[in-house]
Amino acid sequence: MKINKKIGIVLVSICLFMLMGCTDDKSTETVYTDVYLETETEELTFEEPIQQPNTVNIKAIGDVMLGRGVGGRLNGDYIYPFLKVRDILQSADITFANLESSISTRGEKLIEKGYWLRAHPKAVEGIKYAGLDIVNIANNHILDFTEIAMMDTIEILDSNNIKHIGAGANLSEARTPIVFEVNKIKIGFLGYSDFYQYGFGKPRGKGYRYFEAKEDISGVAPLKFELIEEDIKKLREEVDLIVISLHWGIEESHHVPEDQRELAHSIMDAGADMILGHHPHQLQGIEIYNGKAIVYSMGNFIFDQNDKENNETMIVDVDFTDGKITKLEVIPLKIRGKTQTVLAEGKDATHILGYLHKFSEKLDTKATIEDNRLIYKIK
Repeated sequence: MKINKKIGIVLVSICLFMLMGCTDDKSTETVYTDVYLETETEELTFEEPIQQPNTVNIKAIGDVMLGRGVGGRLNGDYIYPFLKVRDILQSADITFANLESSISTRGEKLIEKGYWLRAHPKAVEGIKYAGLDIVNIANNHILDFTEIAMMDTIEILDSNNIKHIGAGANLSEARTPIVFEVNKIKIGFLGYSDFYQYGFGKPRGKGYRYFEAKEDISGVAPLKFELIEEDIKKLREEVDLIVISLHWGIEESHHVPEDQRELAHSIMDAGADMILGHHPHQLQGIEIYNGKAIVYSMGNFIFDQNDKENNETMIVDVDFTDGKITKLEVIPLKIRGKTQTVLAEGKDATHILGYLHKFSEKLDTKATIEDNRLIYKIK
């Protein structure tokens, strides 16, 4: 860009009075001096700013359960489980978890179910402290204490600005996506449960309560491919990335069956960018499929189970840049004393990362172990 600077005429008037030492009258002589100043043309150039890529970081964790044995040990201190990992979780643009219980003091147990999970409303203090932005509630425990406890959960989450997916007062609500916008990137989340078809005796043994939501019945969004495909197609027009949360898989197992892989591939082919799985209560391998991530099971994040495998967990750390995964890493963790999740170190970390590496290789996915992390190769 050229800029011409000119300073115009500066008029200097000097009046000289010639009366010095003279007795004769002399006329006053005024001298005008015109001064023209002009700067040289100055050439200024501006470099175009380098366009920075748009990136969003998502950190995902498995089952958060702050009731039953966990709640009993905490004595009301729901911040304690997250103290050692809060900084890592809060460093993300979006932090995701599966909420494996209702949050309420109301409702009656569904008889015949055998396991009932419900956390005190104060548990939301820990969820907020951890910085969780969104939770899946499409699972096999959200209705343990019937509809009233599930609706209490939704109300408590809403009042604390914690987003939720996968369940609602009817099927339409259960299938409603949550959309975030970060660095001009729009990310949509959807949640479904494979355990929608189970029926359990209602309180006092009258009839059954199925978990599947209908247009006039509350419950969870069912894991049916045709519904997921329809929801992805609709959401695809609004967002840049789609994350699908699935409550599925074989409980208490590291194994991913072939039919589950086929379903996952179909969901990715339908337009999803990442699947975040939970339910098995144990870690399972991660698959990179056509440049997209399938996390089959993130295990427990905070739970009261006893076995070693139930107390080994992880944070999935993912970067999306300009619509593609550019980083996927696993941070190994362990649950200590059924009350607190901490970074795994030494032999514990080596063990967790070692078997995750092996399980991922079985899913045709390569990774390397570096600096106490499992770093996946993105095709």
